[in-house]
Amino acid sequence: RLESAIQHGGVTTEDVARIEEDLVFKKDEKKRKELYARSLETLKQMMQEAQALSQIKIRDTFKELIERYIAEITDNKYRMIKLDDDLTVSVYSDEKKGWVSPESELSQGAIDQICFVARIAFLKMLSEGKRTLLLLDDPFGSFDVDRKQKMRNILHDLTEFFQIILFTCTDDFDTWGEVVTL
Repeated sequence: RLESAIQHGGVTTEDVARIEEDLVFKKDEKKRKELYARSLETLKQMMQEAQALSQIKIRDTFKELIERYIAEITDNKYRMIKLDDDLTVSVYSDEKKGWVSPESELSQGAIDQICFVARIAFLKMLSEGKRTLLLLDDPFGSFDVDRKQKMRNILHDLTEFFQIILFTCTDDFDTWGEVVTL
């Protein structure tokens, strides 16, 4: 058929050679693109695995630190937490014999304390084991005396991981550490 097309259609042997070269090039290009697609798929899988592993590390760090302080924060009403994949916190209620959402079961003060500890856990993870500086600007202004004492204990414990500087305009925290008046 090709020879007939060459004789009757005005197609030259050079045209056929060029078409054959294009065909070989297109086949090679297809192989390269298939290899590239497989490489991208492998990379995607590796990135998903790395993301999953990092999320496990984040969840473990969050869980460890929050559970370290949850009993103190809630006067031993809650001692265990669970973190979903999106880092949503649930606490175990002995009273209800199950997991509950802090938003529906805990006071706003306890929620604020848990969120504070979660932020500290995130900072701890970012610091990669180095003792870093933590600056707090009047973070406990809305806390009652009991809640402030609980946070004092937690902050004292956190000095293992952070050098903490607390800025405040009240004398409520004068016994917490060295006072520097600016």
